[in-house]
Amino acid sequence: MKYGQNTSLVLEVIKFISNNKLFESNSHFPKDVTIVDDYERAKQLAFSQDLKLVDVTWQDVKSNESAALFSSIYKEENLKETDNELSEIFESSDNYNEDFIPFDYWDISEEIESDLYKIALNRFINGNKTNFYEEMFECYQSGGWPCGWEGIYPNGKFIVYVPSSDHYSKE
Repeated sequence: MKYGQNTSLVLEVIKFISNNKLFESNSHFPKDVTIVDDYERAKQLAFSQDLKLVDVTWQDVKSNESAALFSSIYKEENLKETDNELSEIFESSDNYNEDFIPFDYWDISEEIESDLYKIALNRFINGNKTNFYEEMFECYQSGGWPCGWEGIYPNGKFIVYVPSSDHYSKE
């Protein structure tokens, strides 16, 4: 598999899903995130459409960011094949460490797979420029699940779920 000049960056994301576990900390969190340790609250932040509960809906933030990625693909026909290949990699459970997503979190597995696919796609298109998806990947690498946005996008910061020690124990 070749991803042009950004091959090593894309492969880093693929290796992350095959060699790691979600919520396993590999480094420290980006400097400006809000951490939550209540899983039900994290899901509420991630999926709520109620603007009384959140500053901006997380799905809207992610939708706006992914629109920019996909517009690049639709403009250049030669990118579509790589997009399809990356999509297949991140949709197939065969490419993940069998313990990547703990059983208690299977209800968010499609959300996580979609995030990681878009992170790899972003790296393929944009390299390692600091942007939304690079910051999101830092949150995953640090052992969290980016589940919301605090503030009015693009001003603000990620909200990241990190299990409390009594909910999830590292093995």
